[in-house]
Amino acid sequence: MIVALHASVAREGPLDAALNVAEDRFVPPPILEALYHRPADGFNIGLMARGDPGGRRWYGRAAVEDMQGLALADVQRRPITRDHVRRAEIVEADRAWHAAGEAADRAVGLSEAKTAAYAEWQMNRDLRARIAAMPPRTLDGIMIKVRVAVECFDGVDGLEDHMQGEFGPAPTSGEGLVFVVLRDLMGMMGRGGA
Repeated sequence: MIVALHASVAREGPLDAALNVAEDRFVPPPILEALYHRPADGFNIGLMARGDPGGRRWYGRAAVEDMQGLALADVQRRPITRDHVRRAEIVEADRAWHAAGEAADRAVGLSEAKTAAYAEWQMNRDLRARIAAMPPRTLDGIMIKVRVAVECFDGVDGLEDHMQGEFGPAPTSGEGLVFVVLRDLMGMMGRGGA
């Protein structure tokens, strides 16, 4: 199981790098003008609109889903009002905006990179959970668990950085003391790094 975990960790690096490249290359499409709230919109936007950095409010996914249901109901009502037309415009703009986002995603392979990386992360978590659930029968068995725990922080240096950030130079909480024990066990066994 340790061999499988190490193999999984080794595969994570290139998958993480590919995901980072795809995320860096991904350029989300601009929000379509039709998605922005207009003063003439005759419906209550309340929590239905999100703010952009410029302070403009636009209709997010939950609002559009609500409007979509209303737009379908509007078809059966007469007369069709300006609000009905506006809701239909927002629903269509949302569809087009999400389609543009999906095309941009496909162009850089973002979804594929996420899927591959997430699958490996899940495999890694599953292997760690299986190792954690196995009762150790020897000191070596305990040390395997210690090494696996320390590897979650990219080695003792990463563990130290995490401890300093979370607990300060002299941890006194239960969690902090667990980190100290992990660090000290690795040091006692002559394994200063993962």
